[in-house]
Amino acid sequence: MFELNRISFTATLVACLGVLSCGEKPKEAPDSAAAPAVVGHDHGDGSQAQQGPQLDAHGGVSRSLGTVELAGATLEISVSGDIAPNSELHVDVIQTAGPTLDAIRLWVGEKSGVGSLKSKADAHDRHFHGHVEAPLTLSMDSALWIEAQDATGERSLSSVSLRKHGSAS
Repeated sequence: MFELNRISFTATLVACLGVLSCGEKPKEAPDSAAAPAVVGHDHGDGSQAQQGPQLDAHGGVSRSLGTVELAGATLEISVSGDIAPNSELHVDVIQTAGPTLDAIRLWVGEKSGVGSLKSKADAHDRHFHGHVEAPLTLSMDSALWIEAQDATGERSLSSVSLRKHGSAS
């Protein structure tokens, strides 16, 4: 009985090692001179150089939508993903000045939020990251809406136009 268990164990071990050794070859590291910089998770001073193509934390090309002032804070907004109906955007919000915000909520569409899915951004220090779904239809007035909540619970609202950044109508 002991011999049968040992043979069974050895066969299982060999099979597992065989499965683990199969598969794709490891990806080679890209040449650092040609690789785009990764943005979205710098927790230093909050500033990031925007030279050349930028990648977000998900590997998508990130583009700046500009800066907004909300609840006494200055926020740098960048997105990756297609700005199109029924698509998902990855939004990075980096707070560069002002009092620390308690929460950021995001949506794409009209100011009222009708037909849009609001998303609360994940927070880490003064950096927020959210996944925002665009509604099935986008009008020419559609925007990325940013709602900031401060420590007192007061909410402030601002938007960034998507028209000049490639939204479909």
